Amino acid sequence: MVLVAVLWIVAALSVIVTGMIQSVRSELRQVSAASQMAQGSASGGAAIAAVLQGLSVPSTAPRSLTVTDIQFQGLSISVRAMALNGLIDLNSAPLQLLEKLFLVAGELPGPQANEMAEMVRAARTRADSLGRTQRLESVEDLLRVTSMDYDTYSKVSELVTTDARGSGRVNVSAAPLGVLRVLADGNLELARRIFEGAQAGATGQDTSALDSALVDNAPSRRYLVQARVPLPDGARLLVSRWVDMNSGKADGLPWRIFHAENRLEPAADL
Repeated sequence: MVLVAVLWIVAALSVIVTGMIQSVRSELRQVSAASQMAQGSASGGAAIAAVLQGLSVPSTAPRSLTVTDIQFQGLSISVRAMALNGLIDLNSAPLQLLEKLFLVAGELPGPQANEMAEMVRAARTRADSLGRTQRLESVEDLLRVTSMDYDTYSKVSELVTTDARGSGRVNVSAAPLGVLRVLADGNLELARRIFEGAQAGATGQDTSALDSALVDNAPSRRYLVQARVPLPDGARLLVSRWVDMNSGKADGLPWRIFHAENRLEPAADL
């Protein structure tokens, strides 16, 4: 009986020790991941600051979407800078542009695309309890719009913004390929020609095939700047900063970051 009791005690201690080891290993992995994220965020922020220095000079700020490779502490970090009026502003885009968005990018049938556009317009003009017009505060607010499902949201979310603060029309020179495809009514060949021309710095591009009521080539000083930072485990950290180049702060920087996000991109997704 004593021997059986000893064996049970040894077995119980083995289970406890094994559990403790697994717990410590799990905590070490979490600490390592948190450390990688912190270092990646700092590296991405530094790379973004290097690009913002160029954007802070209006005469040299690029009009088109740009991708710059920044070397920082042995890392090659890709930084994409895009004027926010190259995206479709949910708060000010004309109804026709919203319809095109949901028809072409959202892949909704015509009547549904029209209904969804109307729902977005209703959401951005709804009055609060004080009679003030509400606006969509973030792209994620689309998920609160009546009839919006996640599948449609995932198809359009990368093409829209709520912070361009312009005319509501699209700056073709700054637009990514997906937005140009919307403007071109799904004509990918036309969209790619305009996109490649903008990337090559071409001036006076022929955009007559696009609806002129939806196009505005006015420059913007509001940008979305994103840095992809490689992590030791093969994943990447997407560091995103929404920046207003018109308003400096007391710290002396000629820009103001009004929104920031970090998102992990697993190695399997690359």
